[in-house]
Amino acid sequence: MSVQYMEEVVLLFGLSAFTVSICVALLVMVLIARKRSTSTGDTTTAAPGGGTPVSGDWVETNITFFNDPTGFAGVDLFKHGNKGLTFDGKTIYPCAVHHDHAAEWLWSVVELQSSGLNTVYLHVVDICNRKDDPCKNKDKNGLSFLVDVHQTGWAALGANDGVLTGRVRKVGTLFPKGMPIDVFLEGQETYVMCECSGDCSSSTHKWVQVTKCTR
Repeated sequence: MSVQYMEEVVLLFGLSAFTVSICVALLVMVLIARKRSTSTGDTTTAAPGGGTPVSGDWVETNITFFNDPTGFAGVDLFKHGNKGLTFDGKTIYPCAVHHDHAAEWLWSVVELQSSGLNTVYLHVVDICNRKDDPCKNKDKNGLSFLVDVHQTGWAALGANDGVLTGRVRKVGTLFPKGMPIDVFLEGQETYVMCECSGDCSSSTHKWVQVTKCTR
């Protein structure tokens, strides 16, 4: 075998190896890019069914505290609060808003901040009935909004009594279809307030079996 032929063979193998290495490198880059694009596409890590992240405006609010076992909208508040539900990687605890704001805020996930306390993320799964005395706190401190934090979130917030002030904003929505069935009062047989309109009076409530609440 001539020296020239040997040189051609070596050159051919060298070019082949170089071509293969380039192809492998390109393939790796494509796989990395695809992984990045899919890993950032869904940032909600809630219960089965997930939720929808949003970014709302801050609202100045009064903050109160309650420990009722059941929610007006059909949720077992202690089961919800102790379930360890997360949304966008953050643990969420049950809360109520005033009846006047339920139509807009029910099933919202909210961020609550207050000076000197911990930031907490809450899930609006209850309604503070306007006929109850605690709901009169909505209009204290020159404000017109109320977030009533359930007992299961007190430790996370760092407070459990009084009428405090802070601010709240929507960060997402998590409807019943995205929540574990065992946090509802009667499981899949529960009828939940899927939605309401206007002032959420009895004539504007929409009660639907939990498995059919598909907002």
